[in-house]
Amino acid sequence: MIHSMTGFGRATASGAGYQVVAELSSLNNRFLETGLKLPRQLMAYQHPLRERLKQAVNRGKLNLYMSVSRTAEAAISVEVDEGLARAYRDASRRLATELGVPETLGTRELLQLDGVLSTGESSGENEELWAVAQQALEGALAAFHETRRREGATLHLDFTQRLARIEELFAQVAESWERNRPEIRRSLQERLAKLLEGSELRPERFEMEVAMLLDKQDISEEITRFRSHAELFLQTLESGEPAGSKLGFVLQELVREANTVSSKSPDIGITHLVVQIKEEVERIREQVQNVE
Repeated sequence: MIHSMTGFGRATASGAGYQVVAELSSLNNRFLETGLKLPRQLMAYQHPLRERLKQAVNRGKLNLYMSVSRTAEAAISVEVDEGLARAYRDASRRLATELGVPETLGTRELLQLDGVLSTGESSGENEELWAVAQQALEGALAAFHETRRREGATLHLDFTQRLARIEELFAQVAESWERNRPEIRRSLQERLAKLLEGSELRPERFEMEVAMLLDKQDISEEITRFRSHAELFLQTLESGEPAGSKLGFVLQELVREANTVSSKSPDIGITHLVVQIKEEVERIREQVQNVE
Protein backbone atom coordinates (compact mmCIF):
# COMPACT_ATOMS: atom_id res chain seq x y z
CA MET A 1 0.00 0.00 0.00
CA ILE A 2 1.30 3.44 -0.91
CA HIS A 3 1.88 6.17 1.69
CA SER A 4 1.31 9.89 1.38
CA MET A 5 4.26 12.23 1.86
CA THR A 6 2.17 14.56 4.01
CA GLY A 7 1.45 13.62 7.60
CA PHE A 8 1.47 14.68 11.23
CA GLY A 9 2.20 12.90 14.48
CA ARG A 10 2.46 14.00 18.10
CA ALA A 11 3.39 12.08 21.24
CA THR A 12 4.41 12.73 24.84
CA ALA A 13 6.66 10.59 27.04
CA SER A 14 7.61 10.98 30.70
CA GLY A 15 10.28 9.50 32.91
CA ALA A 16 13.35 10.25 35.05
CA GLY A 17 11.80 13.59 36.03
CA TYR A 18 11.31 14.76 32.44
CA GLN A 19 8.40 15.19 30.08
CA VAL A 20 9.24 15.27 26.36
CA VAL A 21 6.83 16.27 23.60
CA ALA A 22 7.63 15.34 19.99
CA GLU A 23 5.76 16.67 16.95
CA LEU A 24 6.53 15.49 13.43
CA SER A 25 5.07 16.91 10.23
CA SER A 26 5.94 16.58 6.56
CA LEU A 27 5.29 18.20 3.19
CA ASN A 28 5.93 17.11 -0.39
CA ASN A 29 9.53 17.11 -1.49
CA ARG A 30 11.47 15.38 -4.25
CA PHE A 31 14.07 14.10 -1.79
CA LEU A 32 14.30 13.61 1.97
CA GLU A 33 14.94 16.83 3.87
CA THR A 34 14.90 17.00 7.67
CA GLY A 35 14.54 20.06 9.87
CA LEU A 36 14.97 19.92 13.65
CA LYS A 37 13.83 22.37 16.29
CA LEU A 38 15.25 21.16 19.60
CA PRO A 39 15.65 22.51 23.13
CA ARG A 40 19.13 23.03 24.53
CA GLN A 41 19.02 19.75 26.48
CA LEU A 42 18.69 17.69 23.27
CA MET A 43 21.12 19.52 21.01
CA ALA A 44 23.74 16.79 21.54
CA TYR A 45 21.41 14.27 19.90
CA GLN A 46 20.84 15.96 16.54
CA HIS A 47 22.71 13.29 14.59
CA PRO A 48 20.91 10.20 15.98
CA LEU A 49 17.58 11.99 15.58
CA ARG A 50 18.28 12.69 11.91
CA GLU A 51 19.44 9.11 11.38
CA ARG A 52 16.22 7.74 12.92
CA LEU A 53 14.14 9.93 10.61
CA LYS A 54 16.12 8.69 7.60
CA GLN A 55 15.37 5.11 8.62
CA ALA A 56 11.65 5.81 8.98
CA VAL A 57 10.93 8.00 5.93
CA ASN A 58 12.15 7.91 2.33
CA ARG A 59 10.94 11.19 0.83
CA GLY A 60 9.44 14.45 2.02
CA LYS A 61 10.30 17.63 3.86
CA LEU A 62 10.20 16.60 7.53
CA ASN A 63 10.05 18.94 10.49
CA LEU A 64 10.64 17.60 13.98
CA TYR A 65 9.84 19.76 17.01
CA MET A 66 10.71 18.58 20.52
CA SER A 67 10.29 20.24 23.90
CA VAL A 68 11.51 19.23 27.36
CA SER A 69 10.04 20.15 30.72
CA ARG A 70 10.59 18.99 34.27
CA THR A 71 7.81 17.03 35.96
CA ALA A 72 6.39 18.21 39.27
CA GLU A 73 8.08 15.49 41.29
CA ALA A 74 11.51 16.10 39.79
CA ALA A 75 14.23 17.41 42.05
CA ILE A 76 15.50 20.56 40.40
CA SER A 77 18.84 22.01 41.45
CA VAL A 78 19.43 25.69 40.84
CA GLU A 79 23.03 26.80 40.53
CA VAL A 80 24.57 30.27 40.59
CA ASP A 81 27.82 31.05 38.85
CA GLU A 82 29.22 33.37 41.49
CA GLY A 83 32.43 34.04 39.57
CA LEU A 84 30.48 35.20 36.52
CA ALA A 85 28.16 37.30 38.70
CA ARG A 86 31.20 38.93 40.35
CA ALA A 87 32.69 39.70 36.92
CA TYR A 88 29.39 41.30 35.83
CA ARG A 89 29.34 43.41 39.04
CA ASP A 90 32.96 44.56 38.63
CA ALA A 91 32.36 45.50 35.01
CA SER A 92 29.26 47.46 36.03
CA ARG A 93 31.21 49.36 38.69
CA ARG A 94 34.04 50.22 36.31
CA LEU A 95 31.59 51.50 33.71
CA ALA A 96 29.73 53.58 36.32
CA THR A 97 33.03 55.13 37.49
CA GLU A 98 34.17 55.97 33.97
CA LEU A 99 30.84 57.54 33.05
CA GLY A 100 30.38 59.26 36.37
CA VAL A 101 26.93 57.76 36.95
CA PRO A 102 25.51 55.82 39.93
CA GLU A 103 26.13 52.07 39.92
CA THR A 104 22.70 50.40 40.25
CA LEU A 105 23.31 46.72 39.42
CA GLY A 106 21.58 44.69 42.13
CA THR A 107 21.04 41.00 42.88
CA ARG A 108 17.83 40.77 40.86
CA GLU A 109 19.47 42.21 37.78
CA LEU A 110 22.52 39.98 38.21
CA LEU A 111 20.38 36.81 38.30
CA GLN A 112 18.79 37.79 35.00
CA LEU A 113 22.09 38.09 33.17
CA ASP A 114 23.05 35.31 30.79
CA GLY A 115 24.80 32.37 32.43
CA VAL A 116 24.53 33.51 36.05
CA LEU A 117 21.56 31.30 36.96
CA SER A 118 21.08 27.72 35.72
CA THR A 119 19.20 24.54 36.63
CA GLY A 120 22.33 22.44 36.49
CA GLU A 121 21.44 20.97 33.07
CA SER A 122 23.80 21.38 30.16
CA SER A 123 23.59 20.93 26.43
CA GLY A 124 25.73 17.79 26.72
CA GLU A 125 24.59 14.16 26.80
CA ASN A 126 21.99 13.04 29.29
CA GLU A 127 21.16 9.36 28.79
CA GLU A 128 18.08 9.41 31.01
CA LEU A 129 16.59 12.31 29.09
CA TRP A 130 17.59 10.74 25.77
CA ALA A 131 15.71 7.55 26.62
CA VAL A 132 12.53 9.56 27.28
CA ALA A 133 13.07 11.58 24.09
CA GLN A 134 13.33 8.38 22.06
CA GLN A 135 10.02 7.14 23.47
CA ALA A 136 8.36 10.41 22.48
CA LEU A 137 9.88 10.27 18.99
CA GLU A 138 8.73 6.69 18.38
CA GLY A 139 5.22 7.59 19.48
CA ALA A 140 5.17 10.58 17.14
CA LEU A 141 6.48 8.41 14.29
CA ALA A 142 3.75 5.83 14.85
CA ALA A 143 1.03 8.51 14.72
CA PHE A 144 2.77 10.14 11.74
CA HIS A 145 2.86 6.88 9.76
CA GLU A 146 -0.79 6.22 10.51
CA THR A 147 -1.89 9.55 9.03
CA ARG A 148 0.26 8.90 5.97
CA ARG A 149 -1.18 5.38 5.63
CA ARG A 150 -4.77 6.64 5.79
CA GLU A 151 -4.15 9.32 3.19
CA GLY A 152 -2.27 6.78 1.07
CA ALA A 153 -5.31 4.49 1.14
CA THR A 154 -7.48 7.35 -0.10
CA LEU A 155 -5.02 8.06 -2.92
CA HIS A 156 -4.86 4.36 -3.80
CA LEU A 157 -8.63 4.20 -4.23
CA ASP A 158 -8.66 7.36 -6.36
CA PHE A 159 -5.85 6.06 -8.58
CA THR A 160 -7.48 2.68 -9.22
CA GLN A 161 -10.83 4.29 -10.05
CA ARG A 162 -9.27 6.77 -12.45
CA LEU A 163 -7.09 4.11 -14.06
CA ALA A 164 -10.16 1.94 -14.60
CA ARG A 165 -11.78 4.90 -16.36
CA ILE A 166 -8.65 5.41 -18.48
CA GLU A 167 -8.60 1.74 -19.49
CA GLU A 168 -12.28 1.98 -20.40
CA LEU A 169 -11.55 4.98 -22.62
CA PHE A 170 -8.63 3.22 -24.27
CA ALA A 171 -10.82 0.19 -24.91
CA GLN A 172 -13.15 2.56 -26.76
CA VAL A 173 -10.14 3.82 -28.75
CA ALA A 174 -9.24 0.24 -29.73
CA GLU A 175 -12.85 -0.57 -30.64
CA SER A 176 -13.16 2.60 -32.73
CA TRP A 177 -9.95 1.83 -34.56
CA GLU A 178 -11.02 -1.71 -35.47
CA ARG A 179 -14.48 -0.54 -36.48
CA ASN A 180 -13.17 2.23 -38.70
CA ARG A 181 -10.22 0.33 -40.14
CA PRO A 182 -12.02 -0.68 -43.39
CA GLU A 183 -13.22 2.90 -43.92
CA ILE A 184 -9.72 4.25 -43.29
CA ARG A 185 -8.35 1.78 -45.84
CA ARG A 186 -10.96 2.79 -48.41
CA SER A 187 -10.16 6.48 -47.84
CA LEU A 188 -6.45 5.83 -48.32
CA GLN A 189 -7.14 3.95 -51.55
CA GLU A 190 -9.15 6.86 -52.93
CA ARG A 191 -6.55 9.44 -51.97
CA LEU A 192 -3.70 7.42 -53.40
CA ALA A 193 -5.64 6.75 -56.59
CA LYS A 194 -6.16 10.49 -57.12
CA LEU A 195 -2.48 11.17 -56.52
CA LEU A 196 -1.47 8.50 -58.99
CA GLU A 197 -4.17 9.27 -61.54
CA GLY A 198 -2.80 8.75 -65.07
CA SER A 199 0.26 6.82 -63.89
CA GLU A 200 0.85 3.18 -64.70
CA LEU A 201 1.07 1.34 -61.39
CA ARG A 202 0.55 -2.37 -61.08
CA PRO A 203 -2.38 -3.38 -58.79
CA GLU A 204 -0.12 -5.32 -56.44
CA ARG A 205 2.17 -2.30 -56.10
CA PHE A 206 -0.84 -0.08 -55.47
CA GLU A 207 -2.09 -2.37 -52.69
CA MET A 208 1.40 -2.42 -51.17
CA GLU A 209 1.43 1.36 -51.03
CA VAL A 210 -2.01 1.39 -49.40
CA ALA A 211 -0.86 -1.19 -46.86
CA MET A 212 2.21 0.91 -46.00
CA LEU A 213 0.08 4.02 -45.46
CA LEU A 214 -2.37 2.06 -43.34
CA ASP A 215 0.49 0.66 -41.27
CA LYS A 216 1.68 4.21 -40.50
CA GLN A 217 -1.74 4.96 -39.02
CA ASP A 218 -2.05 1.65 -37.17
CA ILE A 219 -2.25 2.17 -33.39
CA SER A 220 -2.30 -1.48 -32.31
CA GLU A 221 1.22 -1.33 -30.83
CA GLU A 222 0.43 1.83 -28.89
CA ILE A 223 -2.70 0.21 -27.46
CA THR A 224 -0.70 -2.85 -26.38
CA ARG A 225 2.01 -0.74 -24.76
CA PHE A 226 -0.57 1.45 -23.06
CA ARG A 227 -2.19 -1.59 -21.46
CA SER A 228 1.22 -2.82 -20.35
CA HIS A 229 2.01 0.54 -18.71
CA ALA A 230 -1.39 0.57 -16.99
CA GLU A 231 -0.71 -2.91 -15.59
CA LEU A 232 2.71 -1.78 -14.34
CA PHE A 233 1.08 1.20 -12.62
CA LEU A 234 -1.27 -1.11 -10.70
CA GLN A 235 1.56 -3.49 -9.80
CA THR A 236 3.60 -0.58 -8.44
CA LEU A 237 0.66 0.56 -6.32
CA GLU A 238 0.48 -2.88 -4.73
CA SER A 239 4.23 -3.42 -4.32
CA GLY A 240 4.43 -2.03 -0.79
CA GLU A 241 7.61 -0.13 -1.71
CA PRO A 242 8.09 3.65 -1.95
CA ALA A 243 6.47 4.24 -5.33
CA GLY A 244 6.06 7.97 -5.98
CA SER A 245 8.93 8.41 -8.45
CA LYS A 246 8.19 5.21 -10.35
CA LEU A 247 4.50 6.03 -10.66
CA GLY A 248 5.45 9.41 -12.10
CA PHE A 249 7.61 7.78 -14.79
CA VAL A 250 4.84 5.31 -15.72
CA LEU A 251 2.39 8.17 -16.13
CA GLN A 252 4.81 9.86 -18.53
CA GLU A 253 4.75 6.71 -20.67
CA LEU A 254 0.96 6.63 -20.62
CA VAL A 255 0.84 10.19 -21.91
CA ARG A 256 3.45 9.38 -24.55
CA GLU A 257 1.37 6.51 -25.94
CA ALA A 258 -1.80 8.61 -25.85
CA ASN A 259 -0.10 11.42 -27.77
CA THR A 260 1.16 8.97 -30.40
CA VAL A 261 -2.34 7.54 -30.86
CA SER A 262 -3.75 11.02 -31.31
CA SER A 263 -1.10 12.01 -33.87
CA LYS A 264 -1.45 8.79 -35.92
CA SER A 265 -5.21 8.44 -36.05
CA PRO A 266 -7.27 10.59 -38.44
CA ASP A 267 -10.44 9.75 -36.49
CA ILE A 268 -11.76 12.80 -34.63
CA GLY A 269 -13.63 10.52 -32.25
CA ILE A 270 -10.38 8.89 -31.18
CA THR A 271 -8.82 12.33 -30.70
CA HIS A 272 -11.64 13.29 -28.34
CA LEU A 273 -11.17 10.07 -26.37
CA VAL A 274 -7.44 10.77 -26.06
CA VAL A 275 -8.20 14.22 -24.64
CA GLN A 276 -10.31 12.60 -21.90
CA ILE A 277 -7.56 10.06 -21.22
CA LYS A 278 -4.95 12.79 -20.80
CA GLU A 279 -7.25 14.71 -18.45
CA GLU A 280 -7.55 11.65 -16.19
CA VAL A 281 -3.80 11.01 -16.32
CA GLU A 282 -3.12 14.62 -15.35
CA ARG A 283 -5.42 14.32 -12.34
CA ILE A 284 -3.52 11.23 -11.25
CA ARG A 285 -0.18 12.96 -11.85
CA GLU A 286 -1.14 15.85 -9.57
CA GLN A 287 -1.92 13.41 -6.74
CA VAL A 288 1.14 11.22 -7.36
CA GLN A 289 3.25 14.16 -6.24
CA ASN A 290 1.91 13.42 -2.73
CA VAL A 291 3.07 9.79 -2.79
CA GLU A 292 6.26 8.79 -0.98
